Amino acid sequence: MNLRWFFTTTATAIAIATASPAAMAQNPDASVITRYIELCEWLTDVRYTPAQRQQLRAQVEAYWQRGDQRRIDTVLSSLDMHKQLADASPTLRETTLAKIRPGVLVSLQKDAADGGTDSAWLYQQFLAANPPLAQGRAGSVPLTRDMVDAALDYEHFIQGTVLNRGAPAPTAAARRAAYAAAARDYPRLSVAQQLEIAAQPGRLIEERNLWQLAGRQGQAFLRAEMGGNLTVQDQALIAEARQAQSGAGWAGIQSEINAFNQNTQTIMGSGTTWNSAAGRWEQRGGIVTEYDSGVVRVP
Repeated sequence: MNLRWFFTTTATAIAIATASPAAMAQNPDASVITRYIELCEWLTDVRYTPAQRQQLRAQVEAYWQRGDQRRIDTVLSSLDMHKQLADASPTLRETTLAKIRPGVLVSLQKDAADGGTDSAWLYQQFLAANPPLAQGRAGSVPLTRDMVDAALDYEHFIQGTVLNRGAPAPTAAARRAAYAAAARDYPRLSVAQQLEIAAQPGRLIEERNLWQLAGRQGQAFLRAEMGGNLTVQDQALIAEARQAQSGAGWAGIQSEINAFNQNTQTIMGSGTTWNSAAGRWEQRGGIVTEYDSGVVRVP
């Protein structure tokens, strides 16, 4: 699996370079294999069966048996990333993995195309667990249900939670319609557009976490900045903050607002609203309507 672009630790490289050939011929420590398997599960978001774990274990042991230096390097280097993820909070780990997963899948495909049978196996396990709705272009990833679900859930999160507009949650019928529309439209999109869609699950997790981290006062300011419906409590919190604002505190709130706005505008454009008369979402700009037939782009 060619994931060395993730792993750049000098200490590991030195350890590998100075290891003896006899040491390399031995099987790796059991904990090395266990951590590597867990990292593969995290990166691809697949929980392996005992049979799959045994197959991956045999693959790793084979690297050492045949002295496959490139693959050994990858396994050993990956341990640093595993430690960082294992030490992170569950929220940070989930966010990080969701954001880097499209790049991991592109890397697996590339290595598989170059003859990497183990990368091909890992990629096939991902496809088996996530049946594609549509194939992606070369250099991109297939469209899966979680990408479409994330787009719909993101829309509902912004409209319902952030803007407090009381928009209805996506129904099962709406999701089925979105899957069909996405499967039809996805193949004609550019690689860049497809990768934007693949990044949607990571953005949804990140935005939900940012919203929680903003705290009640920060949420009130975000809602006001984005033109949402302010509650009485929102108005009171904003008034209180403006009365007792400090330079540092105010700058922090404004920074949160700017970051949140930038992310949401990239995905949703500006002016996305629920048109109760027409019974539909409407938006200006953004990428949601590229693959969600439930949103209508208006002038």
